[in-house]
Amino acid sequence: MLDFRRLARAYGSTGVSWWSWQETRRKVWPRLSGRLRGDPPGPRPRREFAPLPRGARGDLVVWAQELLRGAGLATPVSGRFEGRTERAVRTLQRRSGLEVSGVIDDPTWKQLLTAEPEEVRWSRRGNPAGLRTAVSGRAPATASLPPLADEIPPPPERSR
Repeated sequence: MLDFRRLARAYGSTGVSWWSWQETRRKVWPRLSGRLRGDPPGPRPRREFAPLPRGARGDLVVWAQELLRGAGLATPVSGRFEGRTERAVRTLQRRSGLEVSGVIDDPTWKQLLTAEPEEVRWSRRGNPAGLRTAVSGRAPATASLPPLADEIPPPPERSR
């Protein structure tokens, strides 16, 4: 538990936890509020943003695509970083005076995060993945957090 608290602090957490207080024994409670000393186990978290190149896939790509659309750039919201998304990134970089690489790097993320993400209405017909979830007009609670490079390491078979 102390290691979890140290890691949360290293990543800049303000106290959110999934601690199950119902399962906590009396002698453990002081650890929850005690002063933390020392560093977390393992390497220090990297503070740069997660880079997204062409070929990337997943939720972070969806978030970037929603932000690109919110910035007025045409790209599908598919979760796949393909040609149209790369062109939109290049346009954003050019407009913002950034190095035009087509990769969403630190400076590009910082620029993207100034945009209001476009709301996406997911439906089976309008979504290649066939999701039925309706996205609300509000950003998720974690949307204001920066996408850090070491947030969740990918499984070895996906990192190729």
